[in-house]
Amino acid sequence: MNSKSVLRIILKIISFRNFLFFLLQFLFFGNDVLQGQWVMTNGPNDPRISSLVVSGNNIIATGQNGWYLSTNKGVEWIKSVLFEYYPTLAAVGDSVFAITNNGMFFSADNGITFTKFKDFPSNYIISSFAVSGTNFIFGTSDLPGTGYAGIYLSIDNGTSWSQTEYPPGDIISFTVYGSTVFASMSASWGGPDYGGVYQSNNKGADWSGIGYFNNSVFQIAVIGNNIFASAYSGLYLSTNNGVDWKLEDTSKIGKAGSLAVVGNNIFASTYPAGILLSTDKGVNWTQVNEGLPDTTKGVLVVSSTDIYVSVSGSKVWRRPISELVGITNEIKDLPHEFTLSQNYPNPFNPSTQISYSLPYTSQIKLIVYNIQGQTINILENGFKNAGNYSVNFNAADLPSGIYFYRLEAGQFSQVKKMMLIK
Repeated sequence: MNSKSVLRIILKIISFRNFLFFLLQFLFFGNDVLQGQWVMTNGPNDPRISSLVVSGNNIIATGQNGWYLSTNKGVEWIKSVLFEYYPTLAAVGDSVFAITNNGMFFSADNGITFTKFKDFPSNYIISSFAVSGTNFIFGTSDLPGTGYAGIYLSIDNGTSWSQTEYPPGDIISFTVYGSTVFASMSASWGGPDYGGVYQSNNKGADWSGIGYFNNSVFQIAVIGNNIFASAYSGLYLSTNNGVDWKLEDTSKIGKAGSLAVVGNNIFASTYPAGILLSTDKGVNWTQVNEGLPDTTKGVLVVSSTDIYVSVSGSKVWRRPISELVGITNEIKDLPHEFTLSQNYPNPFNPSTQISYSLPYTSQIKLIVYNIQGQTINILENGFKNAGNYSVNFNAADLPSGIYFYRLEAGQFSQVKKMMLIK
């Protein structure tokens, strides 16, 4: 063996040892990378991201200098020049509504294109916006000397507006849960009736206070009978629809900001604890900060597969929900749209199954009619969480003939025909 062959063997050994050493170093020091973590998207580069909205597979961010759209999970962001002022957004299914000081806009394609459908007076400082059925609701901040602060309601798709009598104050955010709307209020007005949680059971027409904390409440989230309220003083939880409230352990959570719900799991953006996750409706909380640059609280929003957060105001970070323990199977099979399936069997005698799907929590009705349009049976009536459902309809006491069944869920309504043959 000549000297060149010996040299090549020695170099190969050294290279293999270096590779092995690098691999061991990576496995030891880079363990947190292998376990999954938050990943920074490529923008948007705005000094202050104030809100995030998900519509379909698209994510929209509003900031100090405008609003931004990504159709590929943050890989690319497009800055829009459509709006004179950055808008307050509300997403309902594939539709996105935008309201600014110079008008109201509507998108039917997940925020890609918008059409202006209503001019709007510029003497409002609009801080929050929500859509509940056919009702539009916006909240304002106080414009000195005008008395405009409070909640405004339109029941005719934004054509006319009226101010609700209560509550009259700075509204920070709305949360729509079926036909119930919750409002969080700033404490800047002072007094015992400010800085709390307010509830409307008729889509924004009338309001009642269900929790006063003498502290600004930033957001409300709902899981069944559990209501969470994030506030400057911490995170509050009511397990009996707002009758009683408990302040979570502030030594662990600190100040609470944005909230996001996936099934029976809730995420909370807090300071100094960072992003927290509870998989048992608020009993226990776990930090899920892996990969984030700091623990500054930001705005949270979830899609069908990912959770997003704006950290330090200017960047959006993303993490697959499937990486987070205990919720993968729960969200994997959630439907993406309302559907009402054809009953099976059809024709039937004397019973049949009626199936339907809900993409998010909704107040629903499932009604059976005869051919004259008379109500025969109300099979379902109440709130249902997102998911797939099947209901048995027994027609043993009915005569043969054609019947109809209709599903109502928010703005969704669909009718199908079935035949009973005895």
